[in-house]
Amino acid sequence: MNGVLRFLKKHFFIPAKMNWGYPLLILAVSTGILYLFRCIINDMHLSVPATSLLGYSALIPVITVVCLIFPAILLSKGNSSRILGEYTGAGSLAMAFLSGIPIILIRTSFHNLISWAWLRMGFQMVFPAYFYLGGTDSVQGQILAIMSETVIPAFGASFFFFGFMWTRFRSSERRIGYYIAGIFFALFCLDAIDFLPLCITGVWCGYLRTKTGNIAGPMLCLICSGISGMLLTPVLEKVDITSVMTYSDIPSTFFYSSVPAAFLGIVLLSFFMRMLGEFYYMYFDISHGDTSHTEETAQADRSIPAFVDGVNPALLVAAVIFAVIWIALFKGAHL
Repeated sequence: MNGVLRFLKKHFFIPAKMNWGYPLLILAVSTGILYLFRCIINDMHLSVPATSLLGYSALIPVITVVCLIFPAILLSKGNSSRILGEYTGAGSLAMAFLSGIPIILIRTSFHNLISWAWLRMGFQMVFPAYFYLGGTDSVQGQILAIMSETVIPAFGASFFFFGFMWTRFRSSERRIGYYIAGIFFALFCLDAIDFLPLCITGVWCGYLRTKTGNIAGPMLCLICSGISGMLLTPVLEKVDITSVMTYSDIPSTFFYSSVPAAFLGIVLLSFFMRMLGEFYYMYFDISHGDTSHTEETAQADRSIPAFVDGVNPALLVAAVIFAVIWIALFKGAHL
């Protein structure tokens, strides 16, 4: 019995030195609770359904605070300054903001192509856990949609995945950290059709966190991508998965716009990657001095557990919980 208690305390109590695997357990548990709540309120036949803009706008702030903001603050143990990062100038933030344009080109193009391929293979459409129908006819509705669909989630995701989670990887392990953060960012969003483009978005935002030095970079990118998606609708329309039942319901015009848009998005993203890479090199080598930056990075790395410490039972339980949530998502438990 004492051995079991020691095992539970070692792997499931808040560790003294926070690794990258334990926060994902807290994320999985809170995501599971909120998804269960979403399924329950769907059967309550409320006057304001969860799929309305008002219902969606009420759910998103709760999800953001419970799943992202509160766990990051709790587990950071007051080290919020490192999560937020440092201000490296308006230029880097402007580039991060504009990089949201190629991101939305890639996301929308992949959404359209994957939607067609999914239906072409004979599968039923899988709806995301959180979505809304209509309600954006007025200016107030559009503002509410931007805030709930773009601004609030952008801040929460940047704070947890590209702020707190980013600090749990040493500088030499940061590249693999981009992919881990990107995958769990996509898992957290609970959107099967957009899983791949969300992974790409998450990896890019992790890269932005490093190159801009703060969470404002990925947050501005996500905000720009959300706003650009609305502005680009006349040129690059997004398949409405709530209105299609078979692949033949998707007009061929979606292909004529999606394929070139995906290519253009990749080219533009490569351009921004090169520009941000040059900025990062110049800022830390010229502004800070190579030696001081290296010493600061080495000191920060000593306070971070090794990568293998994050591969633990807490991470395994988190993976199991997310697997259960996604099985329920594919079965449409929230509909």
